Amino acid sequence: MEQRSADESDTNRQLLLSERGSNTNDVNISRKGRGLTYNNYTQLLKAGSLELSGSQSQSLVVRQGDLIVENGTIIGKLQGEVTGTATPKIHLSNKPEYGGASTNMFGHVKLVDTIVGTPTPSSDNQNENASDVEGLAASPYLVYNYV
Repeated sequence: MEQRSADESDTNRQLLLSERGSNTNDVNISRKGRGLTYNNYTQLLKAGSLELSGSQSQSLVVRQGDLIVENGTIIGKLQGEVTGTATPKIHLSNKPEYGGASTNMFGHVKLVDTIVGTPTPSSDNQNENASDVEGLAASPYLVYNYV
């Protein structure tokens, strides 16, 4: 069988598979892999609907249907458990780190059951990155007992 050097043609070529499943030297028949192709120009490997691409100048891209992993970012719909830093963080905190509500912006509020003295007016903050806005809201207990 003649072997040629790699070329730059933009062609999806079927990959050859050995006839036997063993890892020994073989001069037997080889078969073309059905649904298994490689494009030397685009460096795209296809195995059925799974696509792998990448070169030294770009990172690995994996495509399986609507799911794409590119540059370490998963693009597509996910179902099941998520762990690690991708796990949604519980937004309970004693600081206004998640953005306090103001008269101009939606945000988080802290419920209060009592008010001592005259409460301060609501913030009119318009900066969505402000981390010092303390949004307060009357709890049902406060409303029922003091109004």
